[in-house]
Amino acid sequence: MEQGVAITKENRQPSSDYYRTDRYDQAEHWVYDPFNPYGIIYYSYVKEVIRHWPCGGRKVLDVGCGDGYIGHEIWKKENQTVEIIGVDYSEKALQHARRLAPELKLYCRDLTTPNWTGGLPGPFDRVNFIETIEHIDPKQHKQILHSIHSVMEPGGLMMISVPSLRLPRDPRTHYKHFSLTDITSQLGEAEFRVDK
Repeated sequence: MEQGVAITKENRQPSSDYYRTDRYDQAEHWVYDPFNPYGIIYYSYVKEVIRHWPCGGRKVLDVGCGDGYIGHEIWKKENQTVEIIGVDYSEKALQHARRLAPELKLYCRDLTTPNWTGGLPGPFDRVNFIETIEHIDPKQHKQILHSIHSVMEPGGLMMISVPSLRLPRDPRTHYKHFSLTDITSQLGEAEFRVDK
């Protein structure tokens, strides 16, 4: 078990301390070996995210931006004309993002606090929420999704991805994986309309 990881025997869920230990010793998303199995999977996944990105936004909120890799790729796809605001809990990850993706405006925020959107330069017409919510206690999902919705322009678009129930769940890092019905229901409760 990694240092700083506490998993309870009763439910095998990540403790809140897991993400409080800043794990970004390197800008991992920028340095994966593209020929090793994980690198192949990661870069193929990012390629799909970028391929489906809804272009035409002016201001993007990148929730859980980590080291800024996907935000940087969105900025490039948008021909470097979009303003990207990244938020992440990890100050270490944001330090990497400041160095590797200086075009992003970055804020260190804890999504589980009620006022985490306060002071962000919204409203946003696009939101990137990729592979983040599974790392957060499900009791907090509704509040987080409502907070995101509250800083979006009417008619704004959010791209969200979550791990499927078909994938094995690492209890050290993921609270839960989702069925399409489950994530669609959570989004609906937060007043989002799911297009595809």
